[in-house]
Amino acid sequence: CGPAPVFHSTGVKATRPPRSMTGSTLPPLAPRLEPSARPSPSTKPAAKPKLAPVSSPSAAETPTRRSSQGHDSDHEEMIEGSPLGQLREAFRKMSSMNSVVTSIKSNPNPLLERRRSSIERGSTKDVNSTEQDAPKDGAKMLLRMMNLEVKTRQSHRREKLLRGVFDAMSCQVQLAKRARKTFTDEEAQTVHAAFVRCAGQRSELASENALFSCLVDLGLTGTSVAEKQEVWRQIAVAFGNPLPACEEEVDAATMHECDKLQGLVRRQGDGVCEQELILYVMPAIRLALQELVEDEMDQRLHRLDGGDRDVSAVPVKLCARVARLMGVDIHFFTRMAQEIAQAEGHSRTEVVHISLEQAARAMVACRERVARKLRQRELPLKQELCMTEAKIISSRPHLLELQLRFQERVRDEPDRTDETEVIGEDSVFRLFKEMGLLPSDAQAPDLGEFLHLDMMEVGRRFSFARVHRILETQRQGRLEFIQEELESVFAHGRRGAPALTPAAAAQALSQLHLNPVRREDQNDITNILAEAVGVNRHGALTFQSFQALCMRVQDRLSLLRYEAGFECGVVVGLSEIQVMNLWEAFHALEPPQEGLFKGFARTTSYKNDDELESLDEEEPSKALVALDVGTMPTLANGFMTYISANAPRPLVQVTNGRYLCARLAERWTSSVLRKALRLLRLPSDYVQCLEDDELAPVLADHFGLPEATTCRSIGEALCIGTPEELHRKAQALGFAQAQLLGWEAVRAESSSVKLSKFENV
Repeated sequence: CGPAPVFHSTGVKATRPPRSMTGSTLPPLAPRLEPSARPSPSTKPAAKPKLAPVSSPSAAETPTRRSSQGHDSDHEEMIEGSPLGQLREAFRKMSSMNSVVTSIKSNPNPLLERRRSSIERGSTKDVNSTEQDAPKDGAKMLLRMMNLEVKTRQSHRREKLLRGVFDAMSCQVQLAKRARKTFTDEEAQTVHAAFVRCAGQRSELASENALFSCLVDLGLTGTSVAEKQEVWRQIAVAFGNPLPACEEEVDAATMHECDKLQGLVRRQGDGVCEQELILYVMPAIRLALQELVEDEMDQRLHRLDGGDRDVSAVPVKLCARVARLMGVDIHFFTRMAQEIAQAEGHSRTEVVHISLEQAARAMVACRERVARKLRQRELPLKQELCMTEAKIISSRPHLLELQLRFQERVRDEPDRTDETEVIGEDSVFRLFKEMGLLPSDAQAPDLGEFLHLDMMEVGRRFSFARVHRILETQRQGRLEFIQEELESVFAHGRRGAPALTPAAAAQALSQLHLNPVRREDQNDITNILAEAVGVNRHGALTFQSFQALCMRVQDRLSLLRYEAGFECGVVVGLSEIQVMNLWEAFHALEPPQEGLFKGFARTTSYKNDDELESLDEEEPSKALVALDVGTMPTLANGFMTYISANAPRPLVQVTNGRYLCARLAERWTSSVLRKALRLLRLPSDYVQCLEDDELAPVLADHFGLPEATTCRSIGEALCIGTPEELHRKAQALGFAQAQLLGWEAVRAESSSVKLSKFENV
């Protein structure tokens, strides 16, 4: 069954029916009749009309002729004025009883039909009494029988509905029991801290926004557009609000209503308390996400093996491959699957096969842990930079990447004398180069000019807040520079609607040349798109949100493009400093390109505007699949050719001797280890969430060295000492992993990478 309802101490809230009840054919339960609509038979007996003289032939023939002619017009008038006619008229006017009346007409009662026919035919025993008393007495009997049948059918329907409610309650009890079993002290502290931060001075979460912020802290908001829509549906169920409608186009009235419900603050007692959050809301959201992930994994497994399989026994290695395609690290998923299988009573030490449900649970658990760690790093930055909730979410993942690289530059600062976290101008320039922000595009404001002006006004020592302020100032300049082009693309994509749908937003990004550099990078772009449309209940993008989305995607693609160039340099053994210098010189020799962003040329498969317009009417996933984008052709071939002609010699340094390798490996910094993990093709969010003391064990695990937990032991075991040797070793292993997954690596012989589809939308 599906997500269970959320119960309060004051009663039962409205809930979305489980999956087993969604397709039920039960008709709606008819409410009670209003007093004004109920037929009220007269308490006074009807006065008997005077009989006509027997000698009058016209008076004696009239009743006999009417009764023999059947339903005559005069007879209809008499019936309409009788209690039976009033009952029929009342049933015609009562719209709430239509389902019951229709059921009675479609399934007639034989006894009731015989009684009705006898009433209409009349009796021949006493002509005078039949003419006057039979309609009245028969109507009373008919009314009693119909009332009895209506009550009987209503009781049956109430019984079926209560049976479904009790099934949902039993499912909820099972979820609560599972939540109690798996609820640890560490998770209790995390949930309590998130609840206190989002509830504020109140003892409960009083609005949908507060509950969504709490779920963001707990990592339970999903990664794809469909998962985020399901999360908003569960939030609406928790508060008893109408479910958000997933429509292709959202009008202004729907957006206004969704924004109103999203920010509506409930009175005390109508919110979600901490116990309800732990026992009901979180298990229901986990179950909903598991169902979506299970369906997607089933489709991917079918594409990989192409045959029928037993969903209760799927190889763990095959599930791990699917998990990596869905953005989860293979080794992390394998460890989580082993824990889940052993917690459910698996006897073997190493689990070889798991069920599809266990694989989906492991996927959701991995994503949840990664999202929680990233959120724990975001909250101090939010307080330090005085950022709002919407601003901190719109800065993902660029802000965390900038903060990690800034911390690395602080530790590498040569003349650091105190505990203040500041860096010099040389480190700032190198930081911006690592982020792909320098050199700047010729058609956009130069970041170097902003940096020089700030150094002249403030000084040559930079804190993280100052670096972030410089980037925000330059971003505003870029936004003003491309304002007209963004307005044109937004107006073309929304087609008269007040906002963009996810499919229209993906097409707009394609028109702006904002496409992934490599195939494995498409998860990063789709996650950014899903976060942009998932912060609102209606799931649409306004113009301000679309502007922020374009800036986020551009910053991310700049970093990915630099890392692709760095990978080209690692092929021939260059150090990162050498790659930076050659990349800057190569960037200066690139011919100027027309369009919004330099260096991201594209070739689409659309033949004309009609074909592009036809995609707006399809589903978001279909519209995103239709993209066929190629990256800049000089990214691999041109830069590799430039390296071959201008790189210094010798390119590759080889360290001999295990003892010397171990001594040199001790100098590896966290920056060196993170770059090695990126070259291993690990998910970017997973690399970001790792602490400094976790980098070496994760790297050793991927190299097949579970006993090695330090940089010294890794260098001694692999007989490598320099960072260049480590990066080449990691790149070779990552290239083999990319071939296993069907990805294309950046090599001298591959000039471009095609994007086949956006994942998880």
